[in-house]
Amino acid sequence: MDQCIRFPVLTFASGSTNSMIGAAHLTGIQNGIVIDVGGTSTDIGVIVNGRPRHTHAKVYLVDDIRVNMSMPDVLSLPLGGGTIIHVDEEAKSVCVGPDSVGYQLITHGLAFGGQTITGTDVALAANLTSQIGHSTVHLPSFIIEQVLDHIINTISRGIDRMKTNQEPIPVILCGGGSILISPEQTFDGVTQMIRPPHFAVCNAVGAALCQVSATIESIVDLVPSSIDDGMQRKREIDRLTLQVQQQCERNGAHPNTVHLVDIEQVPLAYYPGGYKHRVLLTAIGQLNLSKMKGYHQQSTGQQLLPKVPVRKPQLSKPPTYMNMVNKQPMFDENGLWVIDPIDIEYIAYGVGILGKAKFSHHNNVIQAVAQAGHGQIVVADGKVVSVERNTGAGFARGHVIVDVEGRMLTIDFQNENLVARFEDNILASVPDLITLVEQDSGEPLSTETVKYGCRVSVLVLPASETMSTQEALKYVGPRAFGYDHDYIPPSHRDPVKSVWDVYYNKPSMSYSNSIMNDRAN
Repeated sequence: MDQCIRFPVLTFASGSTNSMIGAAHLTGIQNGIVIDVGGTSTDIGVIVNGRPRHTHAKVYLVDDIRVNMSMPDVLSLPLGGGTIIHVDEEAKSVCVGPDSVGYQLITHGLAFGGQTITGTDVALAANLTSQIGHSTVHLPSFIIEQVLDHIINTISRGIDRMKTNQEPIPVILCGGGSILISPEQTFDGVTQMIRPPHFAVCNAVGAALCQVSATIESIVDLVPSSIDDGMQRKREIDRLTLQVQQQCERNGAHPNTVHLVDIEQVPLAYYPGGYKHRVLLTAIGQLNLSKMKGYHQQSTGQQLLPKVPVRKPQLSKPPTYMNMVNKQPMFDENGLWVIDPIDIEYIAYGVGILGKAKFSHHNNVIQAVAQAGHGQIVVADGKVVSVERNTGAGFARGHVIVDVEGRMLTIDFQNENLVARFEDNILASVPDLITLVEQDSGEPLSTETVKYGCRVSVLVLPASETMSTQEALKYVGPRAFGYDHDYIPPSHRDPVKSVWDVYYNKPSMSYSNSIMNDRAN
């Protein structure tokens, strides 16, 4: 209770977490992928040693709010039993979602006498399930075929995104909406599809198991095993293991049941000297019921929740509607750019090109970025099939291999992407900017977050003229990083214009005029 009060954000992913734990318990599978399909969405997660795999990279909660903390690594997709199937009778085509009837399935779905075609109705018409609702569902074959193809493609891509290597892995289906997926369906890289007994209540099973966990994170030096036979590394890991086990006991676990279930060691770039790693450890144990009984006796009659002072809400000016398309920067009388929150948001999108933020709108954004940056899309559709990393002297070095219709594109990196090539055919190199963008989310992928299974596009944005002079290339060109080839500039380069070049000295953009307009409102 105390932990939930201090960190309520940790409860946000409790639903998918409980489903994964319940699925592992019901099947006995400790390592695999769990696909939890509900009424509105599908959550795909990975269990490692019976526990959900965690991630720090690109953790988003409600309304795409990003948090800087470890959370279960879950991919959420707009697909569920209540997903609305939009049909174009004239074109004989369908659009699956993303909207859903949600809890109103029992009144809106065809199987319940309603007028809306849902995912559940398609499952019934395709004989994937039965005994749902009170009305017989018959649908044209083109609707069934297109919806099932969409489901198979969506799940296949989701499995690829969550896998970390090419090794085949079992998949567990759970949740009431998992009737949309046949256990007999085969997927590449999957050993078996399992829908266990009581699959619809995996979430409740996971919650009832009452396991207690603890996680600690620390940045420490981990010397390579080749230096001292791993002695220093073992001492550090043992020390951190003891800490997380003790924390798990303090959280309410029975001491005799506590054990380490996950350890993650990530080398850190930009740390000159030493061998800095981010180490994340998780331990779990069974709830110590005797301790809970004592806690209950001590807390009887006491107020568990802290008192929150009630303050009278302050009056504030309602937000002014702004046409984002026509939004332009403002300058003061000295020519300084007066940055407002919207400008910061736009800057964040620009920084995202370097792999530090988030895009949306998928392929439209990929094309827009390439056009705005006077660049090109050198790979429109590829799949990451291998990532190799090693860290030394403060640099994360390695390469990414992208399968492009059977051809292997290799991208070398040293903290940032250096060279993209098909064997000996160089497509791009520094100082041009080589960026991987995930197709399904529209997000740029940094060298730390790219992983096996990602479906990507590869953009190349040309460097500025200043960065591509002969003098600059001595320090930022390919040969500066040990390559034996010269930089090949793009055949056409448009000058890169700054905010001042485009917007400054325009009468409508003056800061004073803007202030006067605000006062008038």
